[in-house]
Amino acid sequence: MYLITVYALLFDDVKLLFFGRQADGIFDCVTVFCIAAFTTEIILSCIALPEYLWRLPFWINLLSTLSMVIDLSFFMQFLM
Repeated sequence: MYLITVYALLFDDVKLLFFGRQADGIFDCVTVFCIAAFTTEIILSCIALPEYLWRLPFWINLLSTLSMVIDLSFFMQFLM
């Protein structure tokens, strides 16, 4: 999960600096994988830790996972 978190924090800047539009599909696939991994982590945390649900760490993880949807190129094209 550490590498996925680092990717989630840095990938958009790295993509803009070093890659063109032709790499958007690859980055979108990796981003969808990261969203799935974070969603799985949230679900498993809710199951394993009953006190996790509706507390601050739950909301932070949920909002950070949902914010990754904005980084998907096809979602941004839909909004534009």
